[in-house]
Amino acid sequence: MKLRDYQEATVTAVDRELALRKKKQLVVLPTGAGKTVVFSTIVDRRRKKNPRNLPTLILAHRDELISQAAEKIIQVAPELEMSIGFIKGQRNDVHKEVIIASVQTLSKQHRLDQLPLEFQTIVIDEAHHAASDSYLRIINHLDTELLMGVTATPDRTDKKRLDRVFDVVAIEISIEELINRGYLVPPRGKRIGIE
Repeated sequence: MKLRDYQEATVTAVDRELALRKKKQLVVLPTGAGKTVVFSTIVDRRRKKNPRNLPTLILAHRDELISQAAEKIIQVAPELEMSIGFIKGQRNDVHKEVIIASVQTLSKQHRLDQLPLEFQTIVIDEAHHAASDSYLRIINHLDTELLMGVTATPDRTDKKRLDRVFDVVAIEISIEELINRGYLVPPRGKRIGIE
């Protein structure tokens, strides 16, 4: 899968910050920019560059995000299809190369205790949730070479700061920039009258 220029720039930015020993990174890309494709590419390239047999963990808070992550990883790296496991509900595939987990399930201590403690990469989808207690329980329990959060909305309504979780914003691209560059369509407002 060929990345768009800003997606490739995002991968480069994450690598650059990692080389500067910033292992807890936030990536901010607008809705529609392909965050899942970007993190799937980063996971794939890191696994190919340094195959140390450490697993990858992807955290999400909704079933559709879990399914979407699996689909995109398979598109980016079809050879990983049989290596993807899930932790959600009754599923507990803790020994797979790529584990995609429901935060609600994995934040339970008995589930965390079954996981390996070290990961090559941990990705937090919708990372604006990462400052909540359930995410912090998982993050603080595990060790990783790269903790990367992706989000379109880095601000939280409860004012909890994401710098509790992430050391640096690796890259932030605005919706306006991607509209101006022709990657996203401009928003169009409609007014609906109610009688």
